[in-house]
Amino acid sequence: MSYDEGPRLVWDSEAEAQLATTLLPVIRSEGLDADTAANLWLLVRADGRVDAIVVQTSSGNSAFDAAAGRAAASLIFAPALRDGRAVPLWILREISLLMR
Repeated sequence: MSYDEGPRLVWDSEAEAQLATTLLPVIRSEGLDADTAANLWLLVRADGRVDAIVVQTSSGNSAFDAAAGRAAASLIFAPALRDGRAVPLWILREISLLMR
């Protein structure tokens, strides 16, 4: 699908808190490094919410991958635009505690 502008993560204190409360307990309980990450395909709807998630590259830890999916599902994006209209689009994002 062609588009004029890709989705942009709306980064705020709520997004940061969601990542921390979802990922940090898993990082601690699994003895992982703070920079553990998973690459996920996210389907960002026209309203900016995440509709579907597919793991592209695992972190190597299934508990972290599941937590990364839960965290990603709560993120909000400014949607992709095509001809000035919001459209759904798959994007690839690295999800980690250190994400920005």
